[in-house]
Amino acid sequence: MERVPSLPLPLFSSIVSFAVQDYTDQVLPETRRIHLAFNRLKDLSLVSKTWYSSVRELVYQFQRSTFTLKFQTASRHELLAMRRKVLERGRYVTDLRVSMGDVSSFGEYFRRGHRLPANLDTLELEWDALIAPMPGLRRLDLSEMPLSSPHTQKVVEAATKYCRELEALVLPGKEHHSMHPGAEVDELLSAVYK
Repeated sequence: MERVPSLPLPLFSSIVSFAVQDYTDQVLPETRRIHLAFNRLKDLSLVSKTWYSSVRELVYQFQRSTFTLKFQTASRHELLAMRRKVLERGRYVTDLRVSMGDVSSFGEYFRRGHRLPANLDTLELEWDALIAPMPGLRRLDLSEMPLSSPHTQKVVEAATKYCRELEALVLPGKEHHSMHPGAEVDELLSAVYK
């Protein structure tokens, strides 16, 4: 039996993004969520061994290029663990998501994580050390951060320093009324337009 030659991965990825709903190989403009397309990708991988290895490579590249910094407690131990992961994977990351809570199911309001300390805004989280190892970053998603937090501004400033290929910045939306609604965002905006 003759072996079917495999398509080059970029071409295969373009075909899959056309054929499979919720899959995209593009970092911009939408948030990439491979878990929504996982079942369809699984079906495609059953077509042949070549397709199986190609789909597997697509999933691997997605997982390698997408990274989430999810702050649960902002403890020293958690920060050191994040730093280790960033140092290991940073050079491959093109899509970074930073989370200090969650956005309600309808995407209306942000709520800070309940285990984060009350003095979070005064803690030094060393954003330069977390962002510097990601020079190829193209998309920075801060939608799960508090708009009024000084950390949001510090992340943006670190990204402008170290990530020269940054193309998209997703800023936080509204905060829950128990936070600081109507907070001053002039400093954040000046960091964005630097």
